[in-house]
Amino acid sequence: MGLIDKLRDTQDFTASEKEIAAYLLSVQDEIPSLTLQRVIKETHSNNASISRFCKKMGFGGFKELQARYEAEKEEEAQAAKAESSRKGESSGAILRSMSELMRQTSIDCYGSVEREKLSAAASTIMRARRVFVSASKDLHSVASQFARSMNLLGCTVIVADDILAFAVNARRYDAVLLMGKDGAYAGDLRQYGCRIIVISAQASEADIHITLPRNDDVSEIGAVCYEQLSLFYVLNCIHLAVYARIV
Repeated sequence: MGLIDKLRDTQDFTASEKEIAAYLLSVQDEIPSLTLQRVIKETHSNNASISRFCKKMGFGGFKELQARYEAEKEEEAQAAKAESSRKGESSGAILRSMSELMRQTSIDCYGSVEREKLSAAASTIMRARRVFVSASKDLHSVASQFARSMNLLGCTVIVADDILAFAVNARRYDAVLLMGKDGAYAGDLRQYGCRIIVISAQASEADIHITLPRNDDVSEIGAVCYEQLSLFYVLNCIHLAVYARIV
């Protein structure tokens, strides 16, 4: 138990000892510089009372109590410094891991994504009167960003929270873009006659299926980041392909 905790544990203290403890707690930051005379004066005690109090606390005298307080404060400072350093190293490790993951994702996508399908997806989106986009929850922010960027190019891209409900109003001149696990809806949407694009690591019944690479050598959170980065890579390629044809 530390000195401050001992001062707070007054269960076995006499009335005068409680007064001494209360005073030291009230000026705990000043303990190293306190004089014995000041403590005696402020607590209405005497040398013998302070000596008994210190021995009851487990110290040989008041100076030993002061030394213990200083040692504990130094230990706390060192522990705080070590924790700060540990957090800094942790942040650095995260940055390095993310940098490596982004690099690896770009390499994997470049080597595995079929150019013809990217081109076909861009053409389909450009020709469609409307494009309904649906993405699994962990990819929704990426889908929304893509929709905004495509709308700025003059396309009509709508993020659908419930793709099956939106699809009821779809026509053959519309297109549906499904991302991630939402690619499983492709079979249900074929009845509406619109072109279906799926970007996913899983197989689907899409007209155009762009297969995302997989990385089974990362943690669960790493796998989520990898999928998001892969999708972001492919969507950027589609966006740039549309942009190049418009300008």
